[in-house]
Amino acid sequence: MLYGGIDVGAQSVKAVIFDGKKIIGNKSVVTEKEADAAAKEVFEDLLTELQYRAQDVGKVFATGCGAGEVSFADKKSSEQICAARGGRWLVPTARTVVDLGAEGCRVMKLGPNGAMEDFANNAKCASGTGSSIELGAVYLKVSV
Repeated sequence: MLYGGIDVGAQSVKAVIFDGKKIIGNKSVVTEKEADAAAKEVFEDLLTELQYRAQDVGKVFATGCGAGEVSFADKKSSEQICAARGGRWLVPTARTVVDLGAEGCRVMKLGPNGAMEDFANNAKCASGTGSSIELGAVYLKVSV
């Protein structure tokens, strides 16, 4: 079975198709569109690129500040939980996951079994952290 993931952030929308074991494909687009329309567009574009149809995907999960607006999501989950699970999937021995977004930063502490034990979000004065890193990367000519 295929699964879809949508992350509607403050600056961009990301989509991923996952088969339960590996990532089949992903797409990220910077957009100023309304959350649901942007999510649909990015998700449909990714499906087209991968030569799949929406009905090929069993469940779609949404996260991010605009997750509540994604009309086609079967389930919505917090940014902290999704980042913790994704970090653990990418690096099974991870005990700390840091998520730098366009307007915020989150740090999650994972236990030995991978479950999130604690998390912290940035203070308002630190918002824009991800955008600042992205801008610095442009000037340094490195990818992030």
